[in-house]
Amino acid sequence: MTESQKMLETTEMIGSRPPATDGSVTRMLLASDGSTTRLLQAITGQPLAVQVDAQGETRAAGLPPAIRAVLGLTDDGAIVVERRSRLLTPERRVVSINHVVLDPAAVRTHGAPDLAVPIGIRLRGDRVPQFRELVGSGTGTWLPDGASTPAACAFKAYLIHDSSGGLIYVHESFNPGVVPPPRLVGPGSQPR
Repeated sequence: MTESQKMLETTEMIGSRPPATDGSVTRMLLASDGSTTRLLQAITGQPLAVQVDAQGETRAAGLPPAIRAVLGLTDDGAIVVERRSRLLTPERRVVSINHVVLDPAAVRTHGAPDLAVPIGIRLRGDRVPQFRELVGSGTGTWLPDGASTPAACAFKAYLIHDSSGGLIYVHESFNPGVVPPPRLVGPGSQPR
């Protein structure tokens, strides 16, 4: 059974349910150190697809200082892969907007991310041992393409540590219609 078939099977078992409005969905999602894509599929009751808006190599000097710091990048000339993407329902509703940066070790080990597969799902499918370290969460700004008014949204930022020593920085902003924003911002940072 392929990874996509497993995800679909899980989604079909859960069924389509509206998100809880008591904040439990948001707290669970922001505190989780597992697959955000799988959790969002459970929340929406639908399979999600990735749409990559931009992906390419860049020098570390072009990244915001906070991201360079969390990745431990001290060489401005280091080559990283930067990706901007979103997760979509089959109806093309945007569920999350994502910013991902692979450090040089992750780039050497994994190459450029597959444009058709979310990064965490790809690593899991390749059976790459990994763990996630939360580096920030709270309330951010939701302004998808075409929107004229920003809205508050939940966000989460974390590092994926893989067995090769590579680091992958992930920042996810969640559609407030799917994941209600937190009422109170907790401690944490928001490297962009």
